Amino acid sequence: MNTVNEQHTADPKKVQLYLERVGDLFSQIKTWFQGELEVATDTIQIKEPAGNYEAPTLSIREKGQAEILANLIPKSSGTILFKGMIEINGGLDQIHLEYMAKGGPQVTLTQGNTYPMLNGINQNGWYWIVDPVTKTTRFTDKASLLEMITWVSDHEF
Repeated sequence: MNTVNEQHTADPKKVQLYLERVGDLFSQIKTWFQGELEVATDTIQIKEPAGNYEAPTLSIREKGQAEILANLIPKSSGTILFKGMIEINGGLDQIHLEYMAKGGPQVTLTQGNTYPMLNGINQNGWYWIVDPVTKTTRFTDKASLLEMITWVSDHEF
C-alpha cells in the first residue's frame, strides 16, 4: 500500500523498476500506433534524489508531418504518492501519468481506517488523474492516450 507517510530515499532498485515500467509503456505505445502514427525515441538525463540516470523519451507525430503532437518525458521514479511520473506535453498543455499500484494511494482518516485518495485504480499501471476534485482517473490504454494527446495538442483523431 502506498500511503502519504511513505519516505522516498535513494534506491537504485527503485530507479531500475521505474525504467522497466517506462520501457514497458513505451513498447506498448509503439505497438498501439504502429502504422498509424510516427513514434520516435530519444533519451534524457534525470537527476533526482533516487539517483542520476538516463531514461528514454517518446515523440509522437502524424505520419509524414514535422509537428510533434506530444512528447512523453519521464520525470521521476517516485513522488510523494506515486511510484513514478511521466509528463506528456504538447503545443497546448501538459499532463502527467502517474504509476500506481492496485488500489492507489490511501489516506488514514481515523485509526485503522484507510480510504482511497483516487477512484478507479483497479490494477497496477500508468494513470492519468483527469480530475483531482472528483478523484477521477483513467488507466492508460490506446484510447485514453489518444485522448491525452488531443488534450495537450488540440489534435483530433
